[in-house]
Amino acid sequence: MAQQYLLPCDCGAKITVTASQAGDQLVCECGKNLDVPSFTELRLLEPVTDPTDRPDHKRRTWTRLQALLFTGGLLTAVVASGGIGFATYLRSQIDTTDTIETIADDYLKFLDQRSPTELLEIWGNIRNKGLTDVRTLEIPEYVVNQQNYKRLTQLIYLASSAVVIGIGMTVTSLLLRPREKSNAT
Repeated sequence: MAQQYLLPCDCGAKITVTASQAGDQLVCECGKNLDVPSFTELRLLEPVTDPTDRPDHKRRTWTRLQALLFTGGLLTAVVASGGIGFATYLRSQIDTTDTIETIADDYLKFLDQRSPTELLEIWGNIRNKGLTDVRTLEIPEYVVNQQNYKRLTQLIYLASSAVVIGIGMTVTSLLLRPREKSNAT
């Protein structure tokens, strides 16, 4: 950045000028025409100082812990939010309308539609062959659906907790007091 100088006016105002304006004429805010001195005379004017150039100016820097907290927290919150969305989508695709009651109602309707002779035949088959071993039966689809729905709900709660933790980490990193580093060193 080019060095800047303060050109004083009789009204007390100071106009900022650069070396490239040496020899030009400027108008002050009071309306007076001011001649910008030559380059050699310009150096005698008061220089404009950048506040960050002062030796006592301190710049704040993040510590490694703050950077890790911020990045880790933000990443955790974003990934967990994606997990919530995906689990919610999967959960919405599960049919949870069937229950043991609806299945039993369907069997009762099936039996109600049979003639007494057909019912007697069904009873005879059960009596002769017996009920199959429960351990060899396939788990009903409605039970599997309910289990999957419950697991996905638990996953959504877990991911929601991760989002809260991630946001907490991010906010904590912003609230921690950063180290002050002097520009003079």
